[in-house]
Amino acid sequence: MSRSYRKHLITGTTCADSEKTWKVLWHRRYRSRVRDAIRVGKEAPLIREVVNLWDGPKDGKTMWDETFLRVMPGGPSIGSGVNRMAG
Repeated sequence: MSRSYRKHLITGTTCADSEKTWKVLWHRRYRSRVRDAIRVGKEAPLIREVVNLWDGPKDGKTMWDETFLRVMPGGPSIGSGVNRMAG
């Protein structure tokens, strides 16, 4: 079977299914502030002045490889989470 195993060992560090709703909301807020700044003749605000990116539902990405699993104390055994079919 093709793709019967995880092709890339990079996964999101999250419990959320998607951050689409959160992105839509903060982009809308940011664009609104930029439009207001342009109307008054000010410089556009920086993203970090409008929203805290660390408040999003996802916390970044994690690379799961053998080296990472070896040095992770109390972590899973090497190869767990990867379903590679033999043969």
